[in-house]
Amino acid sequence: MCTLFRNAYFIAKENLPMDKFQSLNDLNKFNGAVITSKLYQENNACSEFIQTISDSIEQEIRCELSGHEMPCRLDALESYIKGKKFEKLLEKHNYQYEKQHLTKSIKKSRSHQLFCTLTYRHLNNTPQHIQKHLDGRRFKKVLLRCKLFKLFENQL
Repeated sequence: MCTLFRNAYFIAKENLPMDKFQSLNDLNKFNGAVITSKLYQENNACSEFIQTISDSIEQEIRCELSGHEMPCRLDALESYIKGKKFEKLLEKHNYQYEKQHLTKSIKKSRSHQLFCTLTYRHLNNTPQHIQKHLDGRRFKKVLLRCKLFKLFENQL
């Protein structure tokens, strides 16, 4: 099916006649592409594919992390993904903020920070600072105590 869409896109991009759709499909079959359905290999299917492609190209896509809207084009998407803003957002999103002992601070002056319920410390909401805190001696020591306490509590 993907091959059929590519062929239809090529015909529209190069302003070729729809009659070439069947020839392109035959050429792709000869080169090893698997086209199972004969229903979509006719010229009227090519016009439907082109209409679907043009409708999707006119729409804009939206990044779920930042809310940034961009045209549905490969070059626009690649330039956005390579940008610094997206990389920072991706780092934050990939890191699991929902750790059991890290919560958002409820103090007004520290609302931009996280609060560790084990060490009772505020920490910045950046992946580097969070990782440094989680790898730190104080956090590991208190976490071990917490795990031991829960273990003994379960045995009783």
